[in-house]
Amino acid sequence: MNRAEYQCGDGRNILKKSFERHETEEKTMTITKHLNGNKLTIALEGRLDTTTAPDLEAELKASLDSADSLIFDLDKLEYISSAGLRVLLSAQKIMSKKGGMKVTHVNEIVQEVFEVTGFSDILDIA
Repeated sequence: MNRAEYQCGDGRNILKKSFERHETEEKTMTITKHLNGNKLTIALEGRLDTTTAPDLEAELKASLDSADSLIFDLDKLEYISSAGLRVLLSAQKIMSKKGGMKVTHVNEIVQEVFEVTGFSDILDIA
């Protein structure tokens, strides 16, 4: 298991952050991509947070050049943090110069985050 450990001055462990998580810890995120011509669909499952946002950012960086339109399917997304919102905003800015970006299948929890943060006015949510 990949693990980063941080220790205080007396050598005691004060934080352990695992990249592979146990059942009692928060879930990770699964990214599923489908490219149909120039239309890229990305389905997210789990949590889009500080830990998983860099993975999505890297996936987008590798994929957006070949896409004219982007659809995010958030049907199975359980949680989104400010780090996840930043990645969506960045993708929105890139795709606004191309064919656009849509966000689909947004559940109530994620929709509430979009509304409170104003992202419901920025994103094209279908």
